[in-house]
Amino acid sequence: MKTTMTTIADITRRLQTQAQGTEKADCHGNLADYIWMLKHQGVASAMDGVWEALSQDFDELNHLMKTREEPGFERSLIYAVNGLLTACLNEATSSRFDDSLRNQLCRLTWRIVTAWDAILAGDIDSIEEHVKTEESARMVV
Repeated sequence: MKTTMTTIADITRRLQTQAQGTEKADCHGNLADYIWMLKHQGVASAMDGVWEALSQDFDELNHLMKTREEPGFERSLIYAVNGLLTACLNEATSSRFDDSLRNQLCRLTWRIVTAWDAILAGDIDSIEEHVKTEESARMVV
């Protein structure tokens, strides 16, 4: 059985898809699809799935960045994370959603920023655990 190694380019593509959407809006762990569903159908049930998918990508990315030999971050990766943040902030500040949905989007934005900061710092072992700890410490629940 052949196993494939995830690369930074693979994760970058997944993060870009998170920000831009897929060809069919199914809302399963995809931020852009989730936002599309919110706008067009008022569906608000998949936010946890979006964070689960993102935190898994961030954990993989964190591990890859800590173990690679050459320092630095590719521009495409930085742009992909920025795209996620922009998408979240655009919708979190929109008046089209009620306060509850905007708060969920703000919380997701906070989680992404916290995860990204931890990756940049390079001294965190588990992004998911780090975000949970930071949420608890700041009572962002």
